[in-house]
Amino acid sequence: MNLPALKPGESPAGVKIVRQCTRPWADTYERRKDPRGHDYFWNTTVFSLNTAEEDTDVAALRDRYITITPLQFDLTDHTLLGEWSRKKWSGSQKG
Repeated sequence: MNLPALKPGESPAGVKIVRQCTRPWADTYERRKDPRGHDYFWNTTVFSLNTAEEDTDVAALRDRYITITPLQFDLTDHTLLGEWSRKKWSGSQKG
């Protein structure tokens, strides 16, 4: 869930269920020193809601919508996994 950055008194345009935008993101960092003289890095990236595919969270946020994106973390190519598991491979393969 993402909430749009609204000005005081401004209301969201609504709620949208959308896909995640996968455009590349470029972070910038600034080297700083803490009070004890140790280095640390501060993220200085300024996020801007520029152009994005219209069915994504970034576009909906830009248009003042609250966004909901169902996420999962599985990078397995299930189609290829199924294809390869049906092939005969040289050598022994258990599975």
